Amino acid sequence: MYLRTQRKVQPGQTLFIVVRMSTASLVQAGIPQLAAFGHVVRMEPKVDGSYGIALKLVNHRFL
Repeated sequence: MYLRTQRKVQPGQTLFIVVRMSTASLVQAGIPQLAAFGHVVRMEPKVDGSYGIALKLVNHRFL
């Protein structure tokens, strides 16, 4: 999985993420979400000050 973030992370770190699978409001019930743990395999600084990170997902589940 590739993400952009404002926080610097290092390769080898483990992250926990939750991804909402819809553009609908958070207050609506039944919106599928993915919860996952992943290991950072790559980090790329971007010109706007953000970071691109590549995650290898190691465990996930749908909420």
